[in-house]
Amino acid sequence: MEKITFLLITYILTAGIYAKNMQVCPNCKLSLISEAIQIAQNFDTIEVQKGIYKESNITITKPIHIHGETGAIIDAENKGHIIKIKSDQVIIKNLLLINSGNSDIEEFAAIYLEGVKDCIIENNRINSSTYGIYLSKSHNSRIANNQIQGFAKGEALSGNGIHLWYSENNQLINNEILGHRDGLYFEFSNKLTIRNNKSLQNIRYGMHFMFSHDTIAENNLFDKNITGVAIMYSDKIRVHKNLFLASNNRSSLGILMKEINDSTLSYNTIENSTEGIIIDSSNKNLFLNNTFQKNGIAIKLYGNSRENIFTNNNIQYNFFDMSTNTRESHNLFTHNYWDKYLGYDLDRNNLGDVPYRPVQAFIYWVHKYQELSMLLGSPVVEFLNLAEKAFPSLSPVNLMDKYPRLKRIIDDRS
Repeated sequence: MEKITFLLITYILTAGIYAKNMQVCPNCKLSLISEAIQIAQNFDTIEVQKGIYKESNITITKPIHIHGETGAIIDAENKGHIIKIKSDQVIIKNLLLINSGNSDIEEFAAIYLEGVKDCIIENNRINSSTYGIYLSKSHNSRIANNQIQGFAKGEALSGNGIHLWYSENNQLINNEILGHRDGLYFEFSNKLTIRNNKSLQNIRYGMHFMFSHDTIAENNLFDKNITGVAIMYSDKIRVHKNLFLASNNRSSLGILMKEINDSTLSYNTIENSTEGIIIDSSNKNLFLNNTFQKNGIAIKLYGNSRENIFTNNNIQYNFFDMSTNTRESHNLFTHNYWDKYLGYDLDRNNLGDVPYRPVQAFIYWVHKYQELSMLLGSPVVEFLNLAEKAFPSLSPVNLMDKYPRLKRIIDDRS
């Protein structure tokens, strides 16, 4: 990311030598933003004054800066992209963009970047657009402090708040996205920094990775999405200090991991979901200092996932701690705090003297045969759990925490 900072500073210093300012307003000689762009020279600034500008498919093919005054609104009247950027080093700031087109053929966006680099999209508000900000093969750019609100009602004709396709080394900082299909979507996009964003009330995923590697997501809030985050077919992802809260849907999920390897999830809180995390075909990942609380099932771990390490996590106030579909586990659980653990600590080292087995007999069978869930809360469940404690034979043989903590781990998020 140092390269992005260096390039942007170089651009600003260079632009200051040659640039001039141009003004656009409804009663000015230049009353259309597209007209001002046509006559602007490289690195000029176009100041868009207060007013409503009914323009669509505004295309930028040179490095310029467009800066909106408070009350500057561009209304595309549902006709297509609002702004299309086809030049490096473009800056778009302080605009209100509304009503991009909606189509089942084209992916219309409020701001669409195509094959460019070193751009800044900052402090804009976007309302009622299919896609908010869309980067296609666009790199080394900064998307920051934007508010993006969509109108998604179903997945078919809705788009994503911030969408990256084959776009690398981009920074997504302090944006707020709500009401889209996915809040943040990345496909074939590597080396991203995703920090301090809020992704709220999206109808599918708060954030969605597909074949995107070597990325950090930290200090983000995901709230009232159907699924907080789906990480799929991606490696070397760092998910750090995020907050995943539930959706209002009856079946909600905090984190979905599908074929994820060599990644780290640390200091996250996953709370109030039907299922806190699902781990499927994912290997060699580290789960460190996370808190799973107030979920139906805290951790669902499939037998096709191996060599994952769970350590120093708090698993508390969940209906069930874990679910799995296998009698054998090839993952390590150690030094976690489980509030359901009833063991003892004779040597007073704050670690239990007997292992904790987090998979109850009933939930093991529910994982294999979901129709058994109708028995939840019945005396049969309690009977199975008591029988399993006395004669352990149904739950996974080696899925245990040999050194469970007796005290909750203090949340020191350094």
